[in-house]
Amino acid sequence: MKFILAKPAESSFIREDEKILASLGALDSIPLKQNMGAIPYLLGMLQMAFKILVCRKDTKVLIWFADYHAAVAVMVCRLRNLKSYLFVGGYDAICYPELKMGVFCRPWRAACARFALNHTGHIIANHESLLKSSNYYYSAQGHPDGVISFIPELKTPCSVVYNSVSFTESPNLDRIRKQQVLCVGVTPRLQDFVNKGYDLLIEVCRAMPQAQFIFVGIKSCWKDELEVTYRLSEPSNLKIISWLEQNDLHRLMEETAVYVQASISEGMPNALMEAMYYGCFPVGSNVAGIPTVMGEYGIVVKHRSVAELKTAITLALEQTIDRCAVSKSVSQRLSPQIRAQRITEILNDEKD
Repeated sequence: MKFILAKPAESSFIREDEKILASLGALDSIPLKQNMGAIPYLLGMLQMAFKILVCRKDTKVLIWFADYHAAVAVMVCRLRNLKSYLFVGGYDAICYPELKMGVFCRPWRAACARFALNHTGHIIANHESLLKSSNYYYSAQGHPDGVISFIPELKTPCSVVYNSVSFTESPNLDRIRKQQVLCVGVTPRLQDFVNKGYDLLIEVCRAMPQAQFIFVGIKSCWKDELEVTYRLSEPSNLKIISWLEQNDLHRLMEETAVYVQASISEGMPNALMEAMYYGCFPVGSNVAGIPTVMGEYGIVVKHRSVAELKTAITLALEQTIDRCAVSKSVSQRLSPQIRAQRITEILNDEKD
């Protein structure tokens, strides 16, 4: 088989799919460089369109995220009568205008996403909540999420295939754990500080001076603005790291007792999978794939509340944890082999 994969960014979960597709046939990955600005993104889309126009007739085109580039890719595939597959990962299945978050917040972007979702050959969502769900963690009335919430008449075949993470090393689960709380969440936009739950965690940090808190992923360019609003420099038990090499992050996870994923919106967060693989006990919001990743371990926070989050973290730090069981659980349930099998089945099904 021959595949073209359109990837807007160099994400770890997209690299997992590259490995899967490369094992099935010849793969041509096209980096769209969406996070590098409008010009690189436009040039990436032009390159993608050209490659689809001139590719072999038996090529299958896979696209990550329903966005501007997905509309272009799907349109060219329809002109060439090629089969396309569209991965939905999270940001392309939501609309939170107050946080300026979600593809469906902007009319033209939403129109492109709708066209791609309506006309692709198959939709592959990371989690069932990305098809249709209500976020009761964020709103007591339930906030509508999922592509079907925005396209009720959607007729495109849909499948759910959970994310996976592959590891090349065995975790050191015998390391002594510090009374330490870790949260990893990148903040390419200022509003991501709230989406990742850092605004709640800073208040919990102040209320729990006996525990060390570490935030990884807050961009240094937001430092001054966040300092005015949240006074991040005040708590002596808070350490902020803008970026870490993956190996250094894994060593940090091996010495950390509790990992927190307090996001408002997520798909299937890879950082949570990694933290559990390295033995962290998880605390997570009741959002999308977070409870699914946690499985039978950890504490799920039902409502977006400082008090509820503090209670959950306090309980988590008091637990006696079988860290080998936590690690084994996530590596077995969310293995690359399971994702590879499901994606292969979808690609080989010519009926849809």
